[in-house]
Amino acid sequence: MSKLYLSVIVVLTSLLANVSAAEDASEKFYASSLRTQVPAIELVTPRYPNLAARKGHEGYAVLSYTIDTHGNATDIQVIDASRKSFAHEAKRSLKQSRFATSYSNTGKPVNVSNQVQRFVFTLKRFEFMVASR
Repeated sequence: MSKLYLSVIVVLTSLLANVSAAEDASEKFYASSLRTQVPAIELVTPRYPNLAARKGHEGYAVLSYTIDTHGNATDIQVIDASRKSFAHEAKRSLKQSRFATSYSNTGKPVNVSNQVQRFVFTLKRFEFMVASR
């Protein structure tokens, strides 16, 4: 197996692992981590804002946050968002999500800042096709 082929598999696997999808009829939501320092144990899927769905609006929200010693997202800030409703729902979902606890070299739990998460809200159907050989 060539190194290029292995790299593609690793990148594809990483992308698939960092994408969370939830569907409700034709609505889909995707979350992709821009920086993955602390893995999510449970990333709560935000609700698609009703008004945005009815009007056919799609968009995104990019949030920064700190993971505290208990695995909770704190100090959540909106970096950018195409709509306030997407930012609100993304923020609400991060508050309910749980992350792995990080430890210092001495074994004490530590806060981890500068985490960034991008939430993409889309109404289109999207499917991953993975070929097995």
